[in-house]
Amino acid sequence: MRKWGAWIKKEAEKELAEFYPKDPDGATPIAYLWARTIQCEGPGCGAEVPLIRSLWLAKKANRSVALQLVVEERATAAEHRLETTEGHRLEASATKDLKDPAGGTGFQPVSFSGFQPVSSEAISQPASAGGTGFQPVTSFQSTRRNLPHLQDPGRAYHVTFRTLGVQLPLAARQIAFDACLFWNGKKCDVHACVIMPDHGHLLFTPREIAPEKGYHSLTEILHSIKSFSANQINKILGRSGPLWLDESYDRIIRDEKDFAEKWNYICGNPVRGGLVEFPEEYPFLYSTSALG
Repeated sequence: MRKWGAWIKKEAEKELAEFYPKDPDGATPIAYLWARTIQCEGPGCGAEVPLIRSLWLAKKANRSVALQLVVEERATAAEHRLETTEGHRLEASATKDLKDPAGGTGFQPVSFSGFQPVSSEAISQPASAGGTGFQPVTSFQSTRRNLPHLQDPGRAYHVTFRTLGVQLPLAARQIAFDACLFWNGKKCDVHACVIMPDHGHLLFTPREIAPEKGYHSLTEILHSIKSFSANQINKILGRSGPLWLDESYDRIIRDEKDFAEKWNYICGNPVRGGLVEFPEEYPFLYSTSALG
């Protein structure tokens, strides 16, 4: 029996070898885990984040094995690989992140490289043509949380976002200001932007992803700005947790008159706030011409 069992095992290994190529270290994989991924929207990151239902491989009294994300920083982006961790190496601080998520999506909202967990919108929606997990805007959309949110392809928007009562020092305002301009000329065209001590204003037009593929959404752009800036600002302030109010106030620009009014309002914010005498003296203000 053992003789024939060994023969069957050897023959099966030969027939299946092409489907289980050896790893660089010579080990032979016995199973593959497939997971949808979405791209981290933090400026300068771009890593592919796997949506995995559970990181546990085994949870027994005498053996505990789990996957862990190992982040490797690169010059242009962060990359990661999955490694197994076994037995006593699974510390309490690590195992708390391996519990089933409470959000109801069935996926772990993985956090790494100093960025906020991926938003629930990106997890729950199917991947877009751009591969980011955010739906492109292809037609007029109307959604509502506490506030109404309207999106229309090719239109400009005025967006206001506020901190959770946190006063931003100069270094923190610089981080938020740079984040607002990161996608300028790439995913959107910024017409005016200002970062005040406890809030920010943006006047911008999202760009088309590709011909007939729709436009970058407000959710995608604002998530990137707020997530990245919050984590970087938290580092310099020595704090943790949310920095910005979860929901922003946004409205579609109706016409050229409305555009000019919002442009003037943004540019005049530092003067009205008593921070400078003239708009051009404020370092965290950016503007193009009033006609965009």
